[in-house]
Amino acid sequence: VPRSIPVRVYTDQSTWRQLPVAPMLDDGRPCLVSHLLARCLPHAFGHGADATAARMDILVQGVPCPTDAQLLWLSRACSHPDGFLYVCVRRL
Repeated sequence: VPRSIPVRVYTDQSTWRQLPVAPMLDDGRPCLVSHLLARCLPHAFGHGADATAARMDILVQGVPCPTDAQLLWLSRACSHPDGFLYVCVRRL
């Protein structure tokens, strides 16, 4: 298991955030897409932002992705050849 997963979260063509994300949470549970988005985009996916999150589309490699997908699995299955996991968030 890697120490961190390199992730880039795009919100439009010129706006993105890059950060390493641990594959496991502090309590030992796997890190999910919802955890990543709450950390990167707290205004849209943090506590109390359920209505905003419902109007967002999450894509990984151009494929719709559920927010309960595990980042480690996504990283192994969908990382770009440069090693990054690219996540796109767009408004519906």
